[in-house]
Amino acid sequence: MAACFFLGYSTILSQQEQEQVEHSVEAESLLLQASSNEVTNDLRLLANLPVVTRLARGELGSREAGDLEDALADVFTVLLESKPQYAQLRLIGAETGRERVRVERTPEGPVRRRGDELQRKDDRYYYRQAAALPADRFFLSDIEAAS
Repeated sequence: MAACFFLGYSTILSQQEQEQVEHSVEAESLLLQASSNEVTNDLRLLANLPVVTRLARGELGSREAGDLEDALADVFTVLLESKPQYAQLRLIGAETGRERVRVERTPEGPVRRRGDELQRKDDRYYYRQAAALPADRFFLSDIEAAS
């Protein structure tokens, strides 16, 4: 009789544990979906900022482009300060694959990278995928370590 009671208890415990795991997975899935929605909304907001649309059109003198890049770096800085889950924000030139603006989180706070610190990204799959899309579409890449 004791063995039957133990087996029955073990099955109930196992079922409870399974339900807890399923609940945890469902909760994490909802958090991941909310996070993905937040990223998409932030991308949509950034893509529609006049500073971004003017830079994207590319018909600017170097001084005007520099002023717009400075303004976008300020936007990126504020966004990094308000979104601790973001490690960096960058605008990559569609025509060159080179970063035009990059601001990254450091222990001291957001830091804008300039000049030789800006990187080419035209060899990255996410650049090629995004560059192939129409202007009104987004490409969300897999999460990977920044480089």
